[in-house]
Amino acid sequence: FKIIRTDEDVIEYLGVSAKKIPDLFGLIGDSSDGIPGVRKIGPKKAIPMLKKYETLEGIYENIDSLTEIPGIGKSLVSNLKEDKDIAFMSRELAIICQEVPLEFNLEKLSYEQDKEKLLELFKILE
Repeated sequence: FKIIRTDEDVIEYLGVSAKKIPDLFGLIGDSSDGIPGVRKIGPKKAIPMLKKYETLEGIYENIDSLTEIPGIGKSLVSNLKEDKDIAFMSRELAIICQEVPLEFNLEKLSYEQDKEKLLELFKILE
């Protein structure tokens, strides 16, 4: 089990940089999160497309040239065309919202104040 800390770790683990993960999931989906993706496209097909064309937009702008990539045939291009809306919806589903309004005041945080609660949590979490 390896902890993923850097963009290089993400590339080693998924085959694309962190900023391209939503585009990757737009193509391959993620069944654990209910993201459908494009039919018959897995990482072995998606990663070369993203390396060459960078984004879903780039892939769809060059859709008629995809067969130049080894392993991408006409039936896969047909799936991409038919599932275009699903690909872009899947990408949206894979984006993590980072603009969540949270009220947090570091000055009000006190270790001593919640020492008992923290100790109990540490025991539960071992």
